[in-house]
Amino acid sequence: MSLTENVIDIKNGNIYHDEALILNSVNLEVKKGEFVYMIGKTGTGKSSLLKTLYAELPYKSGTGIVAGFDLANLKESEIPFLRRKLGIVFQNFELLMDRTVDENLQFVLESTGWTDKKKIKNRIDTVLGQVGIQSKHFKMPSTLSGGEQQRVSIARALLNNPSLIIADEPTGSLDPDTSDRIMNLLKKINQDVGTAVFMATHNYHILEKFPARIVRCAEGTIHEEQILSM
Repeated sequence: MSLTENVIDIKNGNIYHDEALILNSVNLEVKKGEFVYMIGKTGTGKSSLLKTLYAELPYKSGTGIVAGFDLANLKESEIPFLRRKLGIVFQNFELLMDRTVDENLQFVLESTGWTDKKKIKNRIDTVLGQVGIQSKHFKMPSTLSGGEQQRVSIARALLNNPSLIIADEPTGSLDPDTSDRIMNLLKKINQDVGTAVFMATHNYHILEKFPARIVRCAEGTIHEEQILSM
């Protein structure tokens, strides 16, 4: 574990997908409580970097600390503990379509060690309240709008009080008005709870309307793009 004040701290990192080098000499810092966008064209390595941060892809060289875990020396048995410190939000929601909203969230809690039924219920009530869908407990995902499904996905990401939300194009399949509502929600969580957010996006409307620091995936590495006022 590390005492760094950065929730992401990558120095001279090389990002691989299988044996292919995708990004080299990556230097990336995200402070606790910070909101950072990652932009870049399709195929420039954004998803590979995100997958490395939550240990779906191995980190092979360089220094890499995420949520206090050393990626370079991470044991397979430690991966679930790393992921408990993270909330992951996907473009296509990745919900279990044969289970209700409650059952989707209960599955995650039980998979991460929660056993007390009352505490599980209370935690589900809390996160659904945070994302504004308190009335959707017993709905099937297929009956929800895209924006509501993404709210369930964000609620799922919040279950274990993560220090970092990793969001991979979370508004990519949503219309502009719904995208704005999801962004307002992510910004509120970031500001009110202090959860850091590292978000990949190609939506420049979002960058203008919800400004924050930007890094760019290009030319085989990560570049600091600009810092915009919050």
